[in-house]
Amino acid sequence: MKDTMVLIQSGDHLRAPTVGRYLHAPPVGTYLSPGAPAGSLKVLQRVFDLVVPAGGGGIVKEVLVFGRAVPVEYRQPILKLTREADQIDFGVTWDTGVTDSSEEAIPEGMFALRAPTDGIFYRRPSPDEPLYVNEGDTVTRGQVLGLVEVMKCFNQITYGGDGLPETAKVHRIVSEDSGEVKLNHPLFILKP
Repeated sequence: MKDTMVLIQSGDHLRAPTVGRYLHAPPVGTYLSPGAPAGSLKVLQRVFDLVVPAGGGGIVKEVLVFGRAVPVEYRQPILKLTREADQIDFGVTWDTGVTDSSEEAIPEGMFALRAPTDGIFYRRPSPDEPLYVNEGDTVTRGQVLGLVEVMKCFNQITYGGDGLPETAKVHRIVSEDSGEVKLNHPLFILKP
């Protein structure tokens, strides 16, 4: 069993309980309840699981420490939280270009919804429920299109964002149900 340390919560920030190297930040949009894991801290040669304090928690609005095994100071802010889901930028990326030369080009006039983080992509809320969407479906702003699971936390992938039309048609679903996806991997190709 790993050792744990309780993070310090002051206002909307979770802070380091001691000096060390911060690892495994939860993705933006993850709900952290009291006692939930919120990364790890390497102190000398020991790794401690960091947990949210009793009475604390919220939704990860911003990760304030970037990189792998980043040195942090005592009480340094690590995560910014909010209790309001509508204040979250889940990091969903929409674009009409290609970020990886191995990907096929996005058809002209269409755009891609890309994964906000590494994880497992799901097209349904649970194995015995229907798919969120199918190719050819019309989706509206705020509609859930899928989920990306990271460390047992399920992040909803919703349609919408600045500059996007109120509705769009699902042209193609790129990622497989229950398949692994990487950050910025295309999940859906949509047509306005």
